[in-house]
Amino acid sequence: MKKKMNRCLAFALSMVMACAILTACGPKEGITSGSGSAASDPVSSSDGADVVRTPITIRWASGSSAGALSVTGNVMGGLLADLYDGYAVVPEITTGGVENCKLLLAGDANWIAMQADDAAATDAGERDWKNVPEARDALRYVSASFVTKYCLFARADDDSINSFEDFKGKRVGVLAGTTYLNGWPVLLEAHGMTEDDFSAVEVMARPDLCNAIQDGSIDCIFDITTENTVHQEAATAIGGYKAIGLSDDVAAKMKEKNAALVDTNVVENYYGENEAAKTVGVYNCWFTTSDMDYQLVYDMLTLMHDCDEDIKAAHPNAGITHNEEDILNSQVLPWHPAAEQFYKDRGLIK
Repeated sequence: MKKKMNRCLAFALSMVMACAILTACGPKEGITSGSGSAASDPVSSSDGADVVRTPITIRWASGSSAGALSVTGNVMGGLLADLYDGYAVVPEITTGGVENCKLLLAGDANWIAMQADDAAATDAGERDWKNVPEARDALRYVSASFVTKYCLFARADDDSINSFEDFKGKRVGVLAGTTYLNGWPVLLEAHGMTEDDFSAVEVMARPDLCNAIQDGSIDCIFDITTENTVHQEAATAIGGYKAIGLSDDVAAKMKEKNAALVDTNVVENYYGENEAAKTVGVYNCWFTTSDMDYQLVYDMLTLMHDCDEDIKAAHPNAGITHNEEDILNSQVLPWHPAAEQFYKDRGLIK
């Protein structure tokens, strides 16, 4: 019952957002309105060729209902339903990428969001995918959405911490889950450090990290997140965070260890008066199955690109990234053929 309610709320939200977006975006060149024509009927594409669209239900698994990835699904559901007959998006509210992939493997999802390094692990039989042979070669890459960043924080008024090396001897809070299991070891190895270098390492949920730095029970934080309002509120309560940057040498070592990592930075003045800080991050990416309908994937990318600014009006991280280089860098698994052709047509793939 709860999942059905979530789906209804998501669908209602998609209708509200899509109506506003369609007013601004409208059908683009090569996008034919579905009014009065079945999705299986040939329609004229931008190059004059006949296109056959087959009715498809897209089972969209992308995380929490409020997150940018789910918001993207809500908006795309409205756009697809309005522009083409026969396309429908059914949202699956999940705990994140690993559950999304498990749903895909079980046949309960066919369009998912997953961080690039987690996706790479499916083919390598690593992390959650040890002894899961059916995960290998199961995913096909479509595009990249937004980057999740390796964030190091200290209190703005703590003059003793200005680099990760200054975390030595301190009480460090690390986000529980994949941040601690997968990101933390890479960060330590790149610095030539171990947990013995700290007076304490506390593994916590994000709200607990924020409470702990406010009450002084930890001195600094390692989290893998995008710009985060929970941290922003905690920073405001203690006069701001100091964002700690990574050296070029350390960033290079981390990217060598994890090929899905890309260069990025923590945004200036987001956590108080913090300076921008160089770091690395990993993209949340769109994946589907190898047998997902070719035209559907091509239509999806056309809308994501041509209506991108309007989609981002619903959530700043919704849709796909503007960074074309990172779209290519995040391709850790084979392209879906339609996605590869789309980016060839747009000149990204030569």
